[in-house]
Amino acid sequence: MNTRFKNKMINEQGVTLVEVLVSFVILSIILVSLLSFFSQSARTNQTSEEILDATYMAQTQMEKLYQLSKDHSIAQGITQLKDHNFANTIASDGQNSFHLEKQTSHFWITVEINQTEKDMDDLYNVLVKVYDQDKKRLEAQMETILAWRNE
Repeated sequence: MNTRFKNKMINEQGVTLVEVLVSFVILSIILVSLLSFFSQSARTNQTSEEILDATYMAQTQMEKLYQLSKDHSIAQGITQLKDHNFANTIASDGQNSFHLEKQTSHFWITVEINQTEKDMDDLYNVLVKVYDQDKKRLEAQMETILAWRNE
């Protein structure tokens, strides 16, 4: 029986074409499924990076507004924003409401500053929104209430 097994092993010349094709099919199925995972991972990574960049942009702008509120009155702060390439997009109604926009290389930044209540002259609700380059999708948003220095 042992010699019979040896003779059978010696008589086999190699793998058949069918065995090679089956192994290629199995290998290709595995590779295609792995490639779909990689492409999905790349898309998720890109989306996360865009959100992170937009959030950083909103946070940076909010910190600049906070510093302006500590150093300047609301009118001086709006002037400072305009000096930093922000443009009024909606006519402001005196000292109560401001809407400013600025385009950067990758985002649109909008800043809305509205007086909270008529009784509280120095408190303003500040809303910073960051949109994509086409201004179609909101990427990040931050809101706070700042006390602006009196004139």
